[in-house]
Amino acid sequence: MAVALSLLGFFLFLDAAYTPLAVVFCVISYNAAFGASWGPVAWLFSAGEPRRSLTTLSLSPHLLLLASVAGGEGSQGGHH
Repeated sequence: MAVALSLLGFFLFLDAAYTPLAVVFCVISYNAAFGASWGPVAWLFSAGEPRRSLTTLSLSPHLLLLASVAGGEGSQGGHH
């Protein structure tokens, strides 16, 4: 997880053309490492949830990430 966050900061510092894709890869890697560190605990927490709400909750963060990456291209302002 520390490697993913360190690389994320490094790619943001570089501010190259490939930075958005690299940042998305680092965020997904961090998320996967965090999920793996929980082990079976997440399955135990979600065992009592109805199927519909579990699907909605699991898709929401990914849709927000997709929307922020797709819509965030021109939101840098006068950064360059």
